[in-house]
Amino acid sequence: MNETSPWYDITPWDNPISEDLWPNYYMIGIELSPDNFGEAFQVNWAYQGNYYYFNKACLDDVLIVGDNPPDTPIIKGQKIFKVGEGGESTYTIYSIDPEGNNIFYEIKWGDGIIDYLGPYESGLNVSIDSHIPLNKGTYVLLKIRAKDVFGAESDWATFSIYVVSVKPTLLLGSIKNVEKDINFSIVKVKSLLIVRLIPFNLRVLSSGKNIVISNDYFGFVGSYFMIGKFETDFV
Repeated sequence: MNETSPWYDITPWDNPISEDLWPNYYMIGIELSPDNFGEAFQVNWAYQGNYYYFNKACLDDVLIVGDNPPDTPIIKGQKIFKVGEGGESTYTIYSIDPEGNNIFYEIKWGDGIIDYLGPYESGLNVSIDSHIPLNKGTYVLLKIRAKDVFGAESDWATFSIYVVSVKPTLLLGSIKNVEKDINFSIVKVKSLLIVRLIPFNLRVLSSGKNIVISNDYFGFVGSYFMIGKFETDFV
């Protein structure tokens, strides 16, 4: 302890209620100078008569350094499901704090429920479970952000899932990239000829569109070209 600087103050109160104040209750705080140097202090107060009595004792000199927010959380897990599959699916989340501080997570689920998890060590993989919808569609499964123990918050991360109804299809054309999932892949199309077999339908899918294909297929899928027979759906 470098120094002690007690001070004393009396604050009048019109209608004091002594039961509202815990005896010998204290707070820890920090007083900063413009150069970020300061003193950590403890404040004690007590009620007596018609006044609150305060006393502050300096604990030590401190230097406050900048606190950077955690990285935007990473979410890993299955993205594509068949209609009617439903059930529960497990996902992994993690974030890294630049200073190595422990991390809390705020999760906003697609059904409106909000969960708060933590604290966890920076970079630790955390498992969470989610219910999967039964009906066809694209769903925002969850949004999540990280907050360190000093209150610095990351940006929000969003994780969407696809519930698909696949049908046999012939595909031929150029593609931009392929994102593999567990049982399916999402193909970003450049120009793709699509022949639906049941019911028969012929169309061309233009650039920027996405199509889901099963990972069990007869044909070829490269970095920029695909051809073959696939189980597909549009997303």
